[in-house]
Amino acid sequence: MAANFKDRDGATPVAWAIRADNLEAVKILLEIRQNGRKVVDPLQIITRPSQNSLLHEAAKFGREDIIDHLLSTNAFQGRLELANETGQTVLHIASQRAGPAAVDRLHKAGGDLNAKTTNPRTQSQTCLDIAVTDGKRSTVELLKELNVTMSSALFYSRMKARASAGTGTSTGAETQSKASVHASSESYDSTMTTFEAEQAAADVPEA
Repeated sequence: MAANFKDRDGATPVAWAIRADNLEAVKILLEIRQNGRKVVDPLQIITRPSQNSLLHEAAKFGREDIIDHLLSTNAFQGRLELANETGQTVLHIASQRAGPAAVDRLHKAGGDLNAKTTNPRTQSQTCLDIAVTDGKRSTVELLKELNVTMSSALFYSRMKARASAGTGTSTGAETQSKASVHASSESYDSTMTTFEAEQAAADVPEA
């Protein structure tokens, strides 16, 4: 059926509608029925490049209204921790590509903000790690309010980078000690203060 036609990347018309920010088309396609059954599977996977679900795609393109609609279908209930090929959940992608409103919606729908990426080829990251690294200041502030932790690995790497640049004052022992645990509220605030100062000094607008 045309509603399930796939291009060479495995994307169907509903995926194209998400990318085009066409909420009405998404609604129509998801309601098509044949012999009393819905034709389009909301849990379909787009083969390339990252094995994204439709919800991953909506987060990737920052389609907040479409995220709301997909969540309202209940198809993703209990499935928000499903990762794509690069080990990212929907919340990981939203923390990088969408805004704080999308992150908040997905969190309230049951997504785990402290889940780590699971790609064995890269360093594991939480949503906060991703937002900090990508300079998403408004998302960082939301995650801070929700008491989301930064992984000790990222905290250590940032301290090491500052030390290498001559801006760090910690000894090696102190650095190792601070990096051995998840960032406490004190170490988190220190890291975020430095992050914000770096952003202001560079005069780089939020991505």
